[in-house]
Order: sequence, then structure tokens, then C-alpha cells
Amino acid sequence: MRKAQAAWLTSTIWLRYSVSADGVYCVSWYLFGERDPRCKALTKSAVSDWSNAKTFIDKHGDSEYHTQQSFVAQNLIVV
Repeated sequence: MRKAQAAWLTSTIWLRYSVSADGVYCVSWYLFGERDPRCKALTKSAVSDWSNAKTFIDKHGDSEYHTQQSFVAQNLIVV
């Protein structure tokens, strides 16, 4: 696989593609995260290793630190 898959972006509401980085980020972490050292992929740097991107996305989405930042993002939307 040599590029981001549209299905990742439509099925994962927190995932955003960056043209300039040619990679994907977690938008919740990008906007609200504390750049937790436990998770560099998708937070500090875009993931552009397309052959392993789905693994990074799934692992990040299941993490406690992602859940916390998603909660912060959802609360902002509610306000």
C-alpha cells in the first residue's frame, strides 16, 4: 500500500490527512494533546508508513490516552 486509504478517514472520525506531511494525524491530539511520550505516531508526527498505518491507527484508537483527548475534543464540540 503506497497511500492513505479513504476508508480510514471515513471510518475514523478523529483521523486527518496532512497534504504537507503526506501522512495522517489524530486531530484530537493535534489540537488538545499534551504530546504524551507513550504515543509518538499520530501525535508528534504524521504516520506515512502506509504498510503499517492501519496498525498505528488501531493501536492509537484503543489507547487510554487517545480516549482522554477524544473526551476533551467532544466536550468542546458540545459547548
